[in-house]
Amino acid sequence: MKQTLGQPFDFTALSNFNTHVVIDVAGYFMAPEATRPDCTAISDTRTLAAGENSYGTYADAAACPAGYAPTTPYCLGATGVYLTGSGVWSNSPYDKVWCSFHNTTASSQVVIEGTTCCRVPGR
Repeated sequence: MKQTLGQPFDFTALSNFNTHVVIDVAGYFMAPEATRPDCTAISDTRTLAAGENSYGTYADAAACPAGYAPTTPYCLGATGVYLTGSGVWSNSPYDKVWCSFHNTTASSQVVIEGTTCCRVPGR
């Protein structure tokens, strides 16, 4: 029995006589629905030494919780600390974001490295 849009979601078998009916459901399809992503923001701090330039040493920002994937990096520096790059490693085994900084000051500075982690919840 074919179900089409607008029909009630059940099976109906009509007979004028006593009849035994067996219905085997071999498969089930439910059309996809738009689902708002479930997101959470996480972050970690790192201390840069005076004059440290993290070009090429891309520190991994905090990793996402199980079941979530990184979608957007955010990298916050202090006065005199410049962001020199950021991105998402979305291939296994990384699944992290990275931030690269240049500390132009004569003292150590604390930076924040974080990410927005999202998942698409199922039904």
